[in-house]
Amino acid sequence: MSSSQELPPGLIAELMAVPPPNGKKLAYGTAGFRDTATLLDSTFQRMGVLAALRSIACGGQVIGLMVTASHNAVEDNGVKMIDPAGSMLAIEWEGHAATLANARTEEELKAILIALLAIAAPAFPSPSTPTPPRPPARLNVTLVNTAEEENTLYLNDKCGAEFVQKGQQPPKGMEDERDKGRRWASFDGDADRLVYHFYDQEGKWHLLDGDKMAVLAADFLMDALKESGLPPPGDEGGQAGDWKVAVVQTAYANGASTRYLRDKGIPVVFAKTGVKYVHHEAEKYDIGIYFEANGHGTVIFGETMAKAILSHKEKLEKGVVSESEVSKKEKIATTRLVCAQQLINQAVGDAMSDLLFVEAVLRLKGWDIADWHKGLYTDLPSKQLKLQVQDRTVMSCNKDETRAMTPGGLQEALDVLMASSAVAPHGRVFVRPSGTEDVVRVYAEAATPEIAAQLALDASKIVYDMAGGVGVRPA
Repeated sequence: MSSSQELPPGLIAELMAVPPPNGKKLAYGTAGFRDTATLLDSTFQRMGVLAALRSIACGGQVIGLMVTASHNAVEDNGVKMIDPAGSMLAIEWEGHAATLANARTEEELKAILIALLAIAAPAFPSPSTPTPPRPPARLNVTLVNTAEEENTLYLNDKCGAEFVQKGQQPPKGMEDERDKGRRWASFDGDADRLVYHFYDQEGKWHLLDGDKMAVLAADFLMDALKESGLPPPGDEGGQAGDWKVAVVQTAYANGASTRYLRDKGIPVVFAKTGVKYVHHEAEKYDIGIYFEANGHGTVIFGETMAKAILSHKEKLEKGVVSESEVSKKEKIATTRLVCAQQLINQAVGDAMSDLLFVEAVLRLKGWDIADWHKGLYTDLPSKQLKLQVQDRTVMSCNKDETRAMTPGGLQEALDVLMASSAVAPHGRVFVRPSGTEDVVRVYAEAATPEIAAQLALDASKIVYDMAGGVGVRPA
């Protein structure tokens, strides 16, 4: 697509030939567009056009289009855009994507595309601006499906990270007797989520989710940072602890993980549910660590931190710092920090690089998966429910979704529930409206599974009564 203000001839007619589905409003969320595959023909076509416009806005850089339903059911499909740095589509362009996907008339479509072209074109080099030639980007790729069993058509059928983590169950093909003590890992369909799990010697199955990975990463990196002797920014004589390090969690993080981190002196901050919000918050720190409970996450090293680590390593190796000031431990710790930032994919989330990082940390600690499971903290039992309501917009939450703001009195009722002697001190519950359907989601955790289940049920009753529940009242 040219950066000219005129649209390519025939573009509108071609797009109108594949109209959006009737009676369906398409929304671009954290995972892009997700829906039944038969409803997304027009969306896929229009996202190709939007990718061209986004490329213009980014000065001709490459924009990615990922076709994936990830962890969804087999009849679903999805498409999301990837910005040049490998990160998610800029938030301000999510609205453009939704507007374009839902345009129904030629007039709407033309107006939207011309407006987007006007937004994008200023960033595109003018004809007089010299641009270096680029070699053609080509990949010789041969796809080979090595699955030879029957019924292997479906990706991640009863075995992906979503199935394991949300269902709290082992994947298809895992056996308690044969696999005792073995370390298992599950990816989701587009390989940005990772969870670990195993059968112990008694045949009991255990899940190690994103919370466990965040704590493992934070423990390892904080120890390495302290042992490295890395001076703080702008102060060669200071202490390494002056660097800003934090673990970013959502309200869904298990409370036991939060307490463990804070007891260790590792700062914890909360962000709104959704990887784009958590990632944005993590970028504010010199080292920002986040893994959602579902296993989607990464570690972000700020630019200043990354340069300081490399500079410190070079000084240690060249003897700029006298040997009396340097211990073998400092050299090892600094090398580990360098290797960690090289290994971890910091774009958004990469299950393969996350797995390699976890495996490296476990090897360095001398831990097997049972040691990891027992060596940090014990999860509090939790229970999740969802409740149909007439209108989800009657409910709103604070910025990090840990407290309900409306309707009035709802949070106060939940506070009373959490303060009861049957629930305290470890009981916690929060409620939040769905972003796509008239549903309120309820999360509860407590000292025992029974108390957590009862807490979730009691909270659901409060939501039903105060936020317009529909159907039969929870009982």
